[in-house]
Amino acid sequence: MDDIITFLNEEEKKDPVSNWIKKKKKSNTWIKKKSDKDKPAGISKKYPNAIKLDANENGVTDIWLIDTNKNGIPDAALFDLDEDKIIEAVGYDENENRNYEVIFIDDDLDGNPDRADYDEDDDGTTDFIAYDYDQDGEWDKFEKVG
Repeated sequence: MDDIITFLNEEEKKDPVSNWIKKKKKSNTWIKKKSDKDKPAGISKKYPNAIKLDANENGVTDIWLIDTNKNGIPDAALFDLDEDKIIEAVGYDENENRNYEVIFIDDDLDGNPDRADYDEDDDGTTDFIAYDYDQDGEWDKFEKVG
């Protein structure tokens, strides 16, 4: 017990200051962390050469025109018109005249087309709409439009 009392009454010893182990002060460095904000993401990453369009002119890309056969003329389009980063529709322009012969539309956003707008005479207006109600990959109903 006397040892404990002696220990508690002793003066606290301070560690000697060492000059060779010191934490460096933070200062500017020539090494900089790369910013992720300039990296393309999503569709822009998968299709870096896609032409980006802003249909509603609010500064957010909502249509991507893609040249799938790499001849310099876009022949497919991806649409994200509600700008939720989920593609709602995909259009295909087989003859590359900027009239999409078929546009597949995913109304419930599950990745399977629910409707297809088909332009049979390639005049830029929908001639038929096909519906796949049970989403089994086969069209359940065809409706002539106009």
